[in-house]
Amino acid sequence: MEYPDRLELRLSANGSCDPGSRAQSVGDFTTLLESVNPDLVTGVYPQVWTKFSGKLKGLAGVESGCLAFRYFVTNGGPGAQNSDYLGVDTFAYEDYEGDACADAKAALANAKSKLRKAKARLAGAKRKLKRARKAGKAAQAKRAKRKVKAAKRPVKAGKRKVASAKAERTEACAAA
Repeated sequence: MEYPDRLELRLSANGSCDPGSRAQSVGDFTTLLESVNPDLVTGVYPQVWTKFSGKLKGLAGVESGCLAFRYFVTNGGPGAQNSDYLGVDTFAYEDYEGDACADAKAALANAKSKLRKAKARLAGAKRKLKRARKAGKAAQAKRAKRKVKAAKRPVKAGKRKVASAKAERTEACAAA
């Protein structure tokens, strides 16, 4: 007898690996990477050992995560009518070199984000300096001026990083 089995390979890319608390929940594993027999059709799930493979792409900036196999069959379980035996013989993960263009775009986006934050800190320091000067508070103004000077350094460095990331993106995407 054949059953409508289903196996999902899911990813949690937020650094947490909570599977959720209910049968219908996917918890932190919100990214579906692969689904074998997603529509639960009887007779579709492989009856012999079958190799499935794929590549994880577009995960720029993800430094840690978890993979999960999810055997998800409605009306399944011991004594139910929609579940059978399912096996995973071997699972392997290889570090993927990735798409240089996509990686360069992600690096540029990251550099721009850091630059925006540095500019926001500089703007905040400038506002404090302006308020201190307006209030005639020399000591506060002197401290605020030092903070403005210190906040300019990350902005300059950020601008250099953005320019460098743009050049790298242009080169990587032209080669693609």
